[in-house]
Amino acid sequence: MLHLLIFIIFSKLKFSINKIMKICTLISGGIDSLFLTIILKLLNYKILGIHILNWNYYNKNNIFKIINIFSKLLNFKIIIVDFKLIYKKLIFLKFIKNYLKNYLINIDLLCNKIIKFKLILKFLKKKIKLKN
Repeated sequence: MLHLLIFIIFSKLKFSINKIMKICTLISGGIDSLFLTIILKLLNYKILGIHILNWNYYNKNNIFKIINIFSKLLNFKIIIVDFKLIYKKLIFLKFIKNYLKNYLINIDLLCNKIIKFKLILKFLKKKIKLKN
């Protein structure tokens, strides 16, 4: 999946050294978002990182430390968005309800569909006036 994303970035982007382009990227604190952010910085993008809180993490402080180090090293701003209640209501409880009926749905795909590709875009358009 990451290889496909990298291919799309390099094949579709119009790169200009003189022009600073802006982009929002979801930052999990993992290697995929780190690698993607490094590539985008190399391509001269100004980055706004978005970290979504979906759960009460056991090691929340460690995640925040990683994300802060990450944003300081690569010199970009990060916004932390709290979607815990939305995640519980629209994703987790739906997953449990289906599981109890012996239906197994992929919770990550459900989260991607509802939160990452729908609600986070609405949030960005409303809160930071993201343009299409």
